[in-house]
Amino acid sequence: MILRGACHCGDLSLELSTARSPDALVVRACACSHCEQRQALYTADAAGHVRISARDPARVLRYRFALETAEFLSCGRCGCLLAAVTVEAPPRVVINVRCFPAVLGFPKAAPAAVWDQEDREARVARRRDGWTPATLEL
Repeated sequence: MILRGACHCGDLSLELSTARSPDALVVRACACSHCEQRQALYTADAAGHVRISARDPARVLRYRFALETAEFLSCGRCGCLLAAVTVEAPPRVVINVRCFPAVLGFPKAAPAAVWDQEDREARVARRRDGWTPATLEL
């Protein structure tokens, strides 16, 4: 199954290839201030694959903070937060489910996850094991 999503203006788009239906994917919030301010809700499928592309790569905004183990990808035109991608290769991502059409029926989000106690090594390992492999066309 291929699930398609995009930022509000459509400049950034993604395709999630997954064997799981949207209602079978885990959706979670993140308790960090960056994600809370944007009300992002994330999902990932370690057995799936994501392709993220941009009409105009120069408009992609990239933001790193804290341990700088991921870049948050947002649209420079409409401001929508699309995903977070690991800085280590190969790229793996979590996707903001708010970029998908609501009719897909993702489950309600689990309580916000707090990752403050993780060190850099633990955070990189968790993302390597749980985030979705990706191809970035940015």
